[in-house]
Order: sequence, then C-alpha cells, then structure tokens
Amino acid sequence: MAKPDDDADPPSLASRVWIGTLVAAVGVLGMIDSFTSMIRSKAFGESNYIVTLYNAILQTAVYLAAYAALTARGCLPAGQLTSLFRSDGWRWRQLGLARLLLVAAMADVADQVTGFTAQGYLSTLAYALSNQASVPFTVLASCLVLRTRYTPLELLCVLVVVGGAVGAVALHSRDEPIDVKWAVFAALTTSFAAFSYVLKEKVFREYAPSAAPLLPRRGGGERLSFVTVGLVVNGIGLLTCLPILMVNTQLVQLGLHANQTGFAQALACLGECEHAAAAFAAYAAADLLWNASLLLLTSHGSALLAFLALKLKVPLIALFDGLDWPLLGSQPTSSKQWLALAVMGLGIAGYQWATHRKLRRLATSPLASLSSLSPLPLLPTSEEQTDEAVAEDHSSATRQAIDQQAR
Repeated sequence: MAKPDDDADPPSLASRVWIGTLVAAVGVLGMIDSFTSMIRSKAFGESNYIVTLYNAILQTAVYLAAYAALTARGCLPAGQLTSLFRSDGWRWRQLGLARLLLVAAMADVADQVTGFTAQGYLSTLAYALSNQASVPFTVLASCLVLRTRYTPLELLCVLVVVGGAVGAVALHSRDEPIDVKWAVFAALTTSFAAFSYVLKEKVFREYAPSAAPLLPRRGGGERLSFVTVGLVVNGIGLLTCLPILMVNTQLVQLGLHANQTGFAQALACLGECEHAAAAFAAYAAADLLWNASLLLLTSHGSALLAFLALKLKVPLIALFDGLDWPLLGSQPTSSKQWLALAVMGLGIAGYQWATHRKLRRLATSPLASLSSLSPLPLLPTSEEQTDEAVAEDHSSATRQAIDQQAR
C-alpha cells in the first residue's frame, strides 16, 4: 500500500534550484524582452501589430526545427505530438489535449496583437506595470480551469502585488502623462495571456495519465516536452493569426478611435521602416528565449508562479530605465515609484512563503490536504503521484481523495 506521505512530499533540492533558476531567467529575459520590444515598437510605429504575424512564422519554424532535431536524436518520443491529437470521439471533452492548446494558441495571438497595439502609446515601465493585471486574471483562470483553491494568505499576497503595481502606475503618471485608455486596454487584455498559460498548465498536468502510458518509456516520454507544446501552440497561432489581426484592427478603430496602417503597408515596414529589421532581430532573439523559459516554468511549476516570476522584470526595468536606450531615451524611476515596486517585491516573497507554508501542511496532513486543496505551484503534478497510489491502495476513501486531487 502506498504511503500517504508520498503524495505530499515536497520537491527535492535539485527541483527547487531548477525552478529558482527558471524564475530568475523569466525575470531577466522578461526585462530584456521588454526593452527590445519597446524599441521595436518605436521602429514599426503604427505597423507594430504586424509583428504578431512575424512572431508566429519565426517561432513555428524554430520549434519545428527543434522538435525534428530532438526526435531524430531520440531525445523526444515522436509519438508525443500525435498523442496530443488522439481523441475518443467528436464531442469537445472527447477530443485530445490539443483542444486546450487550440484555445491557448488563439489567446496567445490575441494577447500579442492587443499588447503590441497598446505598446506604442505607453512608456516601457507604464506598459510593464499595466501587464501586472495578469496576476488576478491568472488567479481567476486557475480557479475556473484547474479548480485551484488558494489560501487567504496567498490571495492577500496577490492583492499586495497588484496594489503595488497600481500605486506605481499612479506615481508614474505624475512624473509622465499616461494615456489612461491604452493603459486600461493593455491591462484588460492580459486576461488572454492568463487563460492561455493556465490552459497550458492543464495540458502539462493531464498529459501524464492520458498519453504517457501509450509512449515508449525512453527519451523523456514521461513528461510532456515544452518543445512539443510550443510547436502546437505556435503552429495553431500561425493559422489563426490573420483573422485575429483583422478583428483587432476593427475593434481598435471603432472602440478606441485609433488609426493603424493598412495590412500591405504594415508588411512592408520590416524592409522599409528605418531600424525596423535590426530592432526586430534583437527582439525576436530575446522573445524566443523568454517564451521558452516561461513554458519551462509553467511545465515544472505553474501558470501563477510563471506570472509572479514576471513581476521580477518590473524592478529590473525600473533599474535600467535610466539608461539611454536606442529610440527610447532615458526615463529614470523616482524614489516613490521604487517604494511601490518594493511593495510588489514583498507581495511576491510573501506568496512564496505562503506556498511553502502550505507545502508543510500538506506534508503533515496529506490526506486531509488532498481532499481540500488543488495542486500548488512548486508541487509535483498530481498525475505523477496518482498512478502508483491507485494501483496499490485498496481504500476507497484514499482513491476518492486522490481522484479529487487529480481533478
């Protein structure tokens, strides 16, 4: 009979170090991505929205090449991709896990095109602060999609992070005028990214029991590779990119009364606009690395942990915002803004402490926790823990608790 403690064992030291490294990578690469993205937006001007299409083409090509190379060398099971599309019928719930990636991919494209549209009207720091709205949206998405239950302390820390971001935006607006409608637009449309990463997290969690047993146990078949997910998401994003671009253009013109260049003119901007090609090359390199680190952190941690890690880029942006960036200039951060950012940092640290506290409670009372709490960031996925317990444990009460944890 499996020991109950096995289902609540905290992650190993190596796992914590790896996750900590990914958190740092997300923060640093996110900062670099923000500056290169803002420089690119200045170069493209009103044609900035077309970068969504360029991103979809480039990232699909990169992930396709990586997937082909890894499967050819035996580092990645070739059946991992097809297993995502395996279905038991034509009803939505009977379709493969790719159905979730379909929605996630469309949400990713919507997040990019709306973000790129708003980017040209905001400063680097104001845009980064507006994106902090992704945290409450991620909490909401986790509750709706993953049935996650957060402790009051965790929710309080999330509110502290959001409050710090709002305070920083308010203080930033005193030093430099902010176009409020575009800041609100950028904040609200982070909901697309939040639901996208929660859906990806759900795919990573559900893959183990549904697909892994069908694959040979070699070359990483036990864990769904972020390369496979990246290939599916970017491939679907490429197919759905044009319709979403057209819808966004109409909404922006009708709702926000903003002008955007025509599609043909926007496509030509890469070769004709000054500095556009160089700016896009720098941005594309940073964006590929940043998105890979986000997918890895979502796979090994959770969507909410990934978005909390993104908060690290905000103080880094504030720190380096005083440099004289190409096409952007210098925009030093005031002492009051630093105070608001410090509040955000306390919220992030508090959330990590609250999560660690919950892990200790799980370790001391595993079955009670399994019946009342959903999977947490930094915990191994429930599916990795379930198979052996279900096979060895003949207690119906224990099986019911484990099943609820899997859901």
